[in-house]
Amino acid sequence: MKLASAWGHSRIRRTLTKKNVSPTSTVTDMETKEVIALRLEVSMPLNSTHVFQMQKLRYLDIEELDEAYFICPSSVVLLRLRGEGNSLEDLVKGHLPACLVALDLKAPLKCFPTIVTEIRGLEVMKFEACLFEGLPETFINFQKLRHLTFSSCNGLHSLPEDFGLLSELRYLELHYCYDFEALPNSFGNLHSLQILKIVSLHNLQRLPQDFGALSNLERLVISDAPKISELPDSFGELHRLQDLHLDNMSSLRALPYSFGNLSQLWRLSMVGCAMTKELPDSFGDLPNLTNLDFRDCRSAEVFPASMHVIRRLPRLRYLIVQTRESEGNLSESELRALWTGEQPIK
Repeated sequence: MKLASAWGHSRIRRTLTKKNVSPTSTVTDMETKEVIALRLEVSMPLNSTHVFQMQKLRYLDIEELDEAYFICPSSVVLLRLRGEGNSLEDLVKGHLPACLVALDLKAPLKCFPTIVTEIRGLEVMKFEACLFEGLPETFINFQKLRHLTFSSCNGLHSLPEDFGLLSELRYLELHYCYDFEALPNSFGNLHSLQILKIVSLHNLQRLPQDFGALSNLERLVISDAPKISELPDSFGELHRLQDLHLDNMSSLRALPYSFGNLSQLWRLSMVGCAMTKELPDSFGDLPNLTNLDFRDCRSAEVFPASMHVIRRLPRLRYLIVQTRESEGNLSESELRALWTGEQPIK
C-alpha cells in the first residue's frame, strides 16, 4: 500500500508517516481529526487512542503493533497490518470497519479470521505468513472479491470446493505455499480471472481438467511446481492467453497437442524446462508468438526434433536459449545450424 503525501488547508498534515512525525513531535487534536492516511511505525508518538480518534482516516498501514490490540476506526477502507498474534482478534479489538475494501495481513494466524468473513464488501485480500490450513466454506460469500494473494502461507493445502463461485475474481496468486495440494474442481468456473500466478507450490500435482474454461485468462505464471508432469488437454482452450510462463517445471515432459490453439499467445517462457518429448506439430501454428525463452533448458534432445516446428512460427522475433556447452545444452554453432538447416561448424 502506498500512502500519498499531501497537505490540506492551513498546512494540516493529511498523511502521517515516520518521515514527518518524529518521536519527539506532538500531534495536535486538529491534526488527528484531519488525517486521512497513516503509516504507523514503532517510535512514532501515537497510540491506539490517537488512531481511533482519526475520524477521517481512510488508509491505515501498521508496520508493527507494539500494543496488545487496537480499535480500527470505522472510516478505514484500506488496512495493512503486520503483527505477531496467532489470531486477528488478538490484534484488533471488536469488528473491522464495515466499509473495508482492501485487507493486507501478515501474521502467523492459525485460523482464518472470523471477523474478516463479516466484511462481504472486500475487493482485495492479501495474506502472508499465515498458518491456517484452509479457508471456511463461507469464503465464497466474498462476491465482490477481485484480487486474492496467499504468500508464504505454508500450512494452506486447499481452497474451498465452491471456490469457482467467486465470479468477480480477476487476480489470484499462490506464492510459496509449500503444502498446497490441489485446485478445486470448480476452478474452471472463474470466468473473470485474468491473471493467475502459481509459484513454488511443491505439492501441487496437477491442474484441473477443465482448466481451459478460464475464458478470460490473459497471463499465467506456473513456476517451480515440481510435481506437475502434464498440462490438461483443455489447455489450448485458453483463447485469450497472451503471456505464459512455465519455468523450472522439472517434471513437465511435454506440451499437449492443443497448445497450438493459443491464438493470442505472444510470449512463452520455459526457463529450466526438462521436457523429453519434442514440441507438438501444432506449436508451429501459434500465429502471434513473438518471444520464446528456453534459457537453461535441460532438454537438448528436444531442440533438434522441434526446430523445424519453431521455424514455422510466422511472427517469432526473439528466440532465447542457453548456448553454453555444458550439461547437454546446445553450443552456439549447433543452435545456428539447427535454425538454418545447415551442418554445424566443428
